[in-house]
Order: sequence, then C-alpha cells, then structure tokens
Amino acid sequence: MNKCLLAAVSVAVFVADTRADYRDWCGWTELAARIGTENVPDGTDVIIGQVEAADGNGHYVAFDNSSIPAEFDGKFIAKRSGGTNSPSSHATMVGRTCYSLEEGLAPGITFINAWTVNSWKAVGYMHSGQGAGTPPDEAMGAQKIWNHAWVGTTGNTAADHDLLRRLDWVVSRDDVIVVVGLNNGTDQQPLLSYGFNTISVGRRDGDHASGDVPGGYDGAGRMKPDITGPLFLTSETTATISAAAAMLVQQVRDDESLPVEAESPEVVKAILMASAIHNGVSGETWTNNAVEDGDDRGLTDRPLDATVGAGHLDVNRSHLVMSAGQQPGAASGEAPAG
Repeated sequence: MNKCLLAAVSVAVFVADTRADYRDWCGWTELAARIGTENVPDGTDVIIGQVEAADGNGHYVAFDNSSIPAEFDGKFIAKRSGGTNSPSSHATMVGRTCYSLEEGLAPGITFINAWTVNSWKAVGYMHSGQGAGTPPDEAMGAQKIWNHAWVGTTGNTAADHDLLRRLDWVVSRDDVIVVVGLNNGTDQQPLLSYGFNTISVGRRDGDHASGDVPGGYDGAGRMKPDITGPLFLTSETTATISAAAAMLVQQVRDDESLPVEAESPEVVKAILMASAIHNGVSGETWTNNAVEDGDDRGLTDRPLDATVGAGHLDVNRSHLVMSAGQQPGAASGEAPAG
C-alpha cells in the first residue's frame, strides 16, 4: 500500500510464490468449475479508475500505452493527471492483480482512468479544501469502479473529513463503487478507509491496520476492514476486491433477469460482505462474539470479526448470491413467501 498524501512510499513487493494459486483462495476455481470458465464474468466493458501515489519519478500508470506488455494487450490508460508515460512498479502490480490478461481476476477490463493521489484529491477531481462552492468534478462518464491502493492523511482532521465526506457524496451522486485499502501493519490511516460508502480491504494474513474508526472522525466506532482479499499486501487485495466488484457488475448487465439496481454500490458491497467466507487468520475462528444461545442468540453489537471484517472474498459465493436475484425482506426467523 502506498502512503500519501505529500510523499509516496511504496511498501508493496511482488512475491510470485505467495500468489501463484490465489484464485483457489477466493472461490474463482470453484466458480469456473460450476459454470464453466467461458461463462465466468471477467469485468468486460466495466471501466475502472486507478488512483496511485506517484513514485519518486512521478510515475503513476500501470503500463505505457506506446509500448504495451503482453499481459495488458488490448487495454488503454487515460492519464487524467498528465505527466510521464512510464509506469510505476506499484501501479503495475495493482493492474496485474486486477485486470491483466495473465493474472487479473477481471481481465475483461480494457479502459482505465488513472490519477495521482495529489492530483485526484485536489484540482484533478475532488477539489478537497476548496469549499462547498467547488464540488467534485462530474462523473467520469461510464466509469463504475474506483480503486485506491494508497493510505495517508492530510495531517489535519478537518481536511481529512472534507475529503472523506466528498468521496461519500461522490458514491451517492454517481452510483460508483469505491474500493480502498488499509495500511499494511498496525498503523491506522484515515484516508480513505474511514469513509462510510467505501469498501475497506484488508489482507489474507491479517497483517493490516484493523480497528475501529477513532473518536474525532465521523462515525467513530465503525469496524475496519469490511472484507479481506486473497493476497498478502493490501494493495493487491484492494485490486482483487475491485475486480470482484467488476465481475458482479458485468453479471448484472449480462443477466436480463437482474434489476439495474443490483449493480449499485450498496448492493455490490452487501453481496461481497455477505458472501465472504467466515474464516479467521491462519486457521483461527471467525467471530463477532454473538450470543450463542437463548432468546438473544445471534445478537451482537460488534457485527464483524475484529481482524478480517466480514471474512475472506469468495467470488463463487458472491456469484450465487447475485444469481438468486432480488428477494423480499422478512423478519428474523421468518421465511419469505413464495
């Protein structure tokens, strides 16, 4: 995960042997076996925004459009922050995990909008700190997903609040899905995981900054992360959740029986969390410390596991939940009619 805002320090190191079988860890293999590899949603026609902390040379894109590697063949990056064509190793890693032809969960994604963090948060899109009279820019056309594999703070709680509130407003206004990473290690950072409408992501081994949103920030006491991905760096796991969201969006668009509302950020977030596997870290038991017996069985005031949130990503289960379509609500203990 890259740390921002004023300086970027990449802490992501690609380790091939720790990710070779990651599709087996997130239900993709089971999904392919169940419906056939050719029928697995791959994010086709879903547009993503990739926001990156520029490296020391100002590089922030996953690949150079003028010399596209085979793993990114057929894809195009729109550089919304201008600057160099040269890729950054961090952005390449994120792109590889999300949308590359060789390793990505959503290789059908072909169009990527790219920003640097400092451009995106200011005049490049969000206009944070510029007052209510200068809202974020209009929606980026048909872009559906934002991937933020960086963490940080402005150093000022009020300024952090302004950016987080603007981002929550963008989700509501534009009906977009925003996926954000936690910090690797134990040091919590408010940006962007303290938002309400984002999907905050931890890593498979639990070595991320889990915890409650602290006092002084909106919604103090909310648990983070929401979910964990199948890899061992939060930048990579954030990319897998963005890819899983793209898979669900494509599934909705391809299935005429599903309502358009099924690709809303609320529904996609709910499905990803509801379908997550309830496993803890390293074989430990997932728990939200619910009451285990009596009239209050199942009740808890801490709905998520303290380390892994809703649990580990499972794209097979999320596909099953989405395939079931819209269901009528029912009170606890009651089965829906029909």
